Amino acid sequence: MAQKKSTAANAIFVVRIWREWSLEETRWVGRIEQLNTGAAIAFRDLAELMTFLQESGVCGEARRSPSGKDQAE
Repeated sequence: MAQKKSTAANAIFVVRIWREWSLEETRWVGRIEQLNTGAAIAFRDLAELMTFLQESGVCGEARRSPSGKDQAE
């Protein structure tokens, strides 16, 4: 049975972000976990984080602003 994708209304995430140091560079990395599904990834850049959120069904669709107008992602 296929698992239903979460929507922004019912998705709960834990995001951890930290800095990794090396002689060549310093970069921010992290881990995100969707608590209600157990899905998780480690990410090395914002693009990987955003891909996970899009695949989780919480990004990439129009949202309503507090004023009631549609906003595109």
